[in-house]
Amino acid sequence: MDGREIARRIELLAGVGLVVFGGLFALAELAGGGSWALIWPLFAIVPGLLLFAGAFSFGRNGGFLAIPGAIVTTSGLLLLVTNTTGAWTAWSYLWPLVTPGSVGLGLLVFGAIARAPGLKSTGIGLGVTGLALCGLFGAFFELVLGVSGPLGPAIGRVLWPALLIVAGLALIVAWARRA
Repeated sequence: MDGREIARRIELLAGVGLVVFGGLFALAELAGGGSWALIWPLFAIVPGLLLFAGAFSFGRNGGFLAIPGAIVTTSGLLLLVTNTTGAWTAWSYLWPLVTPGSVGLGLLVFGAIARAPGLKSTGIGLGVTGLALCGLFGAFFELVLGVSGPLGPAIGRVLWPALLIVAGLALIVAWARRA
């Protein structure tokens, strides 16, 4: 891929980003301006998705863009969920999904693009670690400390045991793949 092709792809990605941001601004204004409370996390999600698009667009030369793309997109998605639900206390245990979780996702995608099995396996390990930490911290903060109030224990009776089981199974599968 020569310099001219790279410049054309960057121009396309920048154009798509501007169109999306312009659409978000128009949507917020047409909805009366009050919708900013729900729309603002998209200002993290869209750039993250554009970084992912760059990673795939540039192939092996730009696959590294999947790492910041995963971090920014995951952060934006978590902000969207916590903003929409008002469950801001969940950040006390959601942060492992950003790091190491999304870093692992980025490495996994980068490894797939670059055809590098070492990056893929490291990415899987970091992703599983992020899920396991989120499950463990979530169980502690919800079941022991009750950070979400009275609903926390009700959620914890079903959601957190299931998340812990899934995280444990993921660790077992990762261990078995290395054996």
